Amino acid sequence: MSVNGKFDTITRDDLLVVADRFSIPRANAALADVKTAIQQWPDIAKEAGLPEAKANKVHKDLRTV
Repeated sequence: MSVNGKFDTITRDDLLVVADRFSIPRANAALADVKTAIQQWPDIAKEAGLPEAKANKVHKDLRTV
């Protein structure tokens, strides 16, 4: 999937450009919420009962910008 024409090295600015293009309200707040959720991923996965190996595999793919 591309964001603002990019497939990698996507930045926060790229996300905000797309949010503006589609009139997404509270984009900065939404990005902050997602960042918090990503940081809490190990606890969320454990609480959900996800096996550790799968949780670690997902965690490797999560990135914050």
